[in-house]
Amino acid sequence: MPFRPRPLFPPVSRASPEGVVAVGGRPDPETLKEAYSRGIFP
Repeated sequence: MPFRPRPLFPPVSRASPEGVVAVGGRPDPETLKEAYSRGIFP
């Protein structure tokens, strides 16, 4: 399996007033699992 750096998401506490934490990226399974594990939902 190739090395895949862990996506870096900002802390949820830094979300915008609308709840936006990050924009862009690839919605592949690994990225989504990482986001969900941090309480970030698409």
